[in-house]
Amino acid sequence: MTPRRWFLLTVAVLCLGLAAPAAAQQIEPWLHFDRAVADVIWVTTQGEHRDEISGTFSWRAPDEFSFAYQTSNLSMRRVRAYRNFTVTQYQGHTSYGYAGFPLFSIWQQFFWPLTQIHAEPLVYVGPERVAHRDVGRYYLETDPQKVYWIDQQTNIPLLIMEGQHALLSVSNYRFDSGAANRPRFLELDYDYGGVTGKLTLWWSDFGAWVPNEIMLHQGQNTTTLTFSNWEIDTDQVGDLTVLKTLEWQISLGEAAHSVGQWEDVVASFKEVLSIDPYYLPAYFYLGHTYYSQGNYLGTVENYQQALMLAPDNALALNNLAYTYLERRVNLVQAVEMAEKAVAQERRATYLDTLGYGYYLLGRLDEAREILEEALVRADDTITAENVTEIELHLEMVYHALEKEGAAIP
Repeated sequence: MTPRRWFLLTVAVLCLGLAAPAAAQQIEPWLHFDRAVADVIWVTTQGEHRDEISGTFSWRAPDEFSFAYQTSNLSMRRVRAYRNFTVTQYQGHTSYGYAGFPLFSIWQQFFWPLTQIHAEPLVYVGPERVAHRDVGRYYLETDPQKVYWIDQQTNIPLLIMEGQHALLSVSNYRFDSGAANRPRFLELDYDYGGVTGKLTLWWSDFGAWVPNEIMLHQGQNTTTLTFSNWEIDTDQVGDLTVLKTLEWQISLGEAAHSVGQWEDVVASFKEVLSIDPYYLPAYFYLGHTYYSQGNYLGTVENYQQALMLAPDNALALNNLAYTYLERRVNLVQAVEMAEKAVAQERRATYLDTLGYGYYLLGRLDEAREILEEALVRADDTITAENVTEIELHLEMVYHALEKEGAAIP
């Protein structure tokens, strides 16, 4: 084994005022590949509890991923991702997700941005020394309080300050004894708003910097990713067309919904559901779209589908209940659903639905109490049209009570 000399560095840097910009210095990228495969050991600890997963990680720049690993019952599970869209294959089943995958999110948040600093609008200040290394000092043109010290040899940031706070700082670097001109390992400490940790970079035998370890601490939780056996310029991500289609159609459908292009909403979210019939938001978009078109059956069908996936979803309960109430059908069932929604959250619109239901069932005192509460709870989270509707329903209740001779306070 090649002997190594270890240099342990303690960095203490004062954030000085910005000097006048010197001659422009071009920062070159320090990551020189856009596809890679590695073995990874993923360890999470919370207090005394510890979980460990070993598998194969693959990445295709900037935001395409794959992770294959063996579960406790010795079955293989594979998760692939495009941005925050994921598809998981396990024991012949396929499922989709829309909130990212923790392993990939860590890469995207704590490794990838450091590789893209060369693309930031940086203003060069001048040469300095940090941790006995020659660096160039820069500040962010759009936020001069954010200052970067970039290693002149590796182009890796050794220090990033935001005001007086160090977001990232070099804590250690090591050399091979036969190559003292270039560090073999770099250790960088993180401190990003409640998340601290360490990134260890390794200058590989194939002449590229790769992450060796990413360790993050947040409260009592610690996550460690340890990478090995890197192969670059290859990947195992595979075809992500289906995930890209999902992202495209969802974005099209949401945009169309925002401007009332109802036919486009229907086309987009039907395409989404043909891929993933468990995508709950699609049923809400379609339910509202059909409601706006006056399509009662389409509205009911989609809110019923939503409740099949999420029986206690307050929004689906409320919307289906109100659809029934407007048609004066299934009144008892509608009120029961509205009561379930209000039990979860006393939102003004949910209270309005329940109060209107009580009115239609002749339960006027309860209707008045609920609708008066709805009016009190009306805030800027609901539209002026919603407020007008609550007021109308309350007037209807007052009128009915007056006809019965009840006193209105």
